[in-house]
Amino acid sequence: MSERADNIDATVQLPLVSVIIPTLNRGKHLERVLPTVFAEIDEHYPNTEVLIVDGGSQDHTREVIDRYAHRLAWWCSEPDKGVSEAVNKGIARARGELLRLFSDDDEIVPGSFRIMAEYMAAHPEIDVLTGQAQFYHMDADGNQQPFGDPQQPGSFGLQGLLERQAQWCPTPESAFQRRSLFERWGSYDPKYHYAAWLELWLRFARHGARFHSLDDLVVKRFMTPETDSIKGKWPIITREYDRAIRQHGGWYWVLYRRAEGDMRPMHLISVVAFSVCQRLHFHPSRIRLRLISWYRRLAALFVASRPTATAGSSSGPGSSDH
Repeated sequence: MSERADNIDATVQLPLVSVIIPTLNRGKHLERVLPTVFAEIDEHYPNTEVLIVDGGSQDHTREVIDRYAHRLAWWCSEPDKGVSEAVNKGIARARGELLRLFSDDDEIVPGSFRIMAEYMAAHPEIDVLTGQAQFYHMDADGNQQPFGDPQQPGSFGLQGLLERQAQWCPTPESAFQRRSLFERWGSYDPKYHYAAWLELWLRFARHGARFHSLDDLVVKRFMTPETDSIKGKWPIITREYDRAIRQHGGWYWVLYRRAEGDMRPMHLISVVAFSVCQRLHFHPSRIRLRLISWYRRLAALFVASRPTATAGSSSGPGSSDH
């Protein structure tokens, strides 16, 4: 069931939305995505600006940008140090009260901008509003296969955000964020490449930011052959997620995500370790440090002895090169 804002005054100007699209050598996907963005603006939510941050692409990305330059509030095409720096450039130049990070291979669900903007206007206490995302595997021929489960709608804070990471959701591509959050607590940490958004959201949540998830489908996310999790970078992505969770939540939540998310080959050891942590309430103690040490040693043994993954094995949502 969809949630709707039913207390909006029709005469009130809805907030400006800034859509930030980082990209690098993804011209063919950007070509597919930009028409859906501008269709949403033209047909449903005109009070929107679009910013593209290209990291100096060597394919035809620049040609695509030039084609739509008259519709863009700002764009650049220059080398950068990765997606975190690219997003921060966009945030620094965005004028909107609400910010929407958008991947260069995702598609907007028609009408979703208005649904989310109206809801945030009606609920000023909400800092980050997310919707449902439908994930698809897309092969080189454009064939699509849906996967993934919907996230639980409702309000949550730091603990809820940590709990939801076992299902790898929500993500910023399905969210509206208030610009005031970035002004108070900073932007993407450049030390992160794949999990910068998660570290940022956990940082927001630790400072008291309020999150809410709607039951509305707002974005279609595509895992293409160029997506990092498909290109064999899944172990690196996972380590970054663990680092962000450990930084803001502690080892307990790293174990929780691995145990609840069934991330083999360490699933069995994680379940046991998490169960022990629950019983000990994970209070700081020598037992806690010893448990972490055992976990690291056993995990290393499992990783060293794991079999080679076979072709066609599944992988979870990841981010693009940029």
